[in-house]
Amino acid sequence: MSNSRGITLIELLVVIAIMGVLISLISVSTATPTDKSILESAVNMIAQDIRLTQQLAICRGETYFFEINVKENYYRIRSNLAGTYKMEYLNDGISISIIGLESPYTGSYSDLRVLRYTPAGTPSTTGTITLKKGGLTRQITIMVGTGRVSIN
Repeated sequence: MSNSRGITLIELLVVIAIMGVLISLISVSTATPTDKSILESAVNMIAQDIRLTQQLAICRGETYFFEINVKENYYRIRSNLAGTYKMEYLNDGISISIIGLESPYTGSYSDLRVLRYTPAGTPSTTGTITLKKGGLTRQITIMVGTGRVSIN
């Protein structure tokens, strides 16, 4: 008779518990998949609507404005002649910071940052819009001269 000894149930449970703790420590992330999808959706929506603003200016032959409010988390597309074309509110958990877009207003409209497209499709200025949610960051960059939009 050999004196072989197997693993007890308690030893097996202890090993599994230790492995579970180690795996949870390794894969800790501050951002949830929901945060990521909300942020991606907002970034893509804003980029497409900036492109839409440029196309409206070219097709309709008038100046169009893409205005984004950094405090109230909304943006709108408008023209001087036709008024507001589209207005969208972003998720409350998204924070917006902007570098380089115009800030022509004062008073209650001072939080609006403006990207103006001429009828030729050229932007008045360029800049970067940064969106943050749950530890994740994405940037939308409007290029000099062409107004081309890229997501980073």
